[in-house]
Amino acid sequence: MLTCKRMRNLVLASAMLLGFGIALEILVQTASFGVPGSIPALLSALAAISVLLAATVLAATFLVSLLPHVARQLEECQH
Repeated sequence: MLTCKRMRNLVLASAMLLGFGIALEILVQTASFGVPGSIPALLSALAAISVLLAATVLAATFLVSLLPHVARQLEECQH
């Protein structure tokens, strides 16, 4: 069941995943690693997965909040 607190936590988790993914990709693009190819490729893939997971979590939260029963519960949230 999606409560106000859980919805807020999911949105914050999505934002943190997005921030982590962007920061990691910036690190990969700007830092020079001694090992050619393997570590930057792994970190770049991790950054891409993090960004995609952030979008998935946010989209799933939005879609669940559109369900009638959940929408009625979320109307009671204090903004």
